[in-house]
Amino acid sequence: GDLGGEKEATEESEVSLPPVGLSCFAYLLLSEGLCASYLPAVVRGNYLLQISINHTTALLQRPEKLVILKGLSLLETLIGRVCPFSLPSHLLDDKQYLSQAELLTNLMVTCPHKTVRRQSVPLLLGLVKCFSEAGRYRMYQGLLRSTGHAGVLELLIHSIKNEIDQALKVGKESLFVGSNPVLFLDRVMSISSDMDLMKESNRVMAILNFLRYLLIRDTPQDNQVRPWPSLLVPSATPCSPPRLVSGPQWVWSERNSPHPSGSC
Repeated sequence: GDLGGEKEATEESEVSLPPVGLSCFAYLLLSEGLCASYLPAVVRGNYLLQISINHTTALLQRPEKLVILKGLSLLETLIGRVCPFSLPSHLLDDKQYLSQAELLTNLMVTCPHKTVRRQSVPLLLGLVKCFSEAGRYRMYQGLLRSTGHAGVLELLIHSIKNEIDQALKVGKESLFVGSNPVLFLDRVMSISSDMDLMKESNRVMAILNFLRYLLIRDTPQDNQVRPWPSLLVPSATPCSPPRLVSGPQWVWSERNSPHPSGSC
């Protein structure tokens, strides 16, 4: 009898529950406060985010609007319990955090529901804000590598500008001041001659605003961020004529020009 009971208990413990079902249960517990009195009050927000990040991922990967909204609500609750800048950068060795940020950028770009797209923006910034300076630096690097959407790049450029501005105000050593931001600038400032400026206008305007900020806040004489040696080179001279128009416009002008740019 005892052996039979132990066998049944073992079988029950090995039953795998659906990830989305468990994630919805986590949503009910944490976001809706179901049976909140039974949850240990000593659990830190940092730990709660770490053990629940897979639940938000499961919900945000679903196509159903209501399920995605549950994931966003759960993530908002978890982020709200984490002290800003408190998560160490080594947590990003676990790819789930960057994957979560990439999921949010994907929702911002591809989700057909306006409510979802709008709610994803502050959550992306809030998730980045949870990490220490080194963690935020790594997050920005990963997101700049993984996204090519002009609107998302505009948001990232603006956030990086704010990081640099805060570092310059504090006046202490920072990953966002010195030679390190050049890693960002190489990716952020890239404008090719065949770029469609109509399509990429958000990113281009963000780049120009960023450069304007640097000209005012960090002059070539001060050069604390150190962008100027890499920007004041022949390859960074003002845009050539093809860059002043959109891709289709340039192709049309080249076809109808009596002296195409490639001819002698």
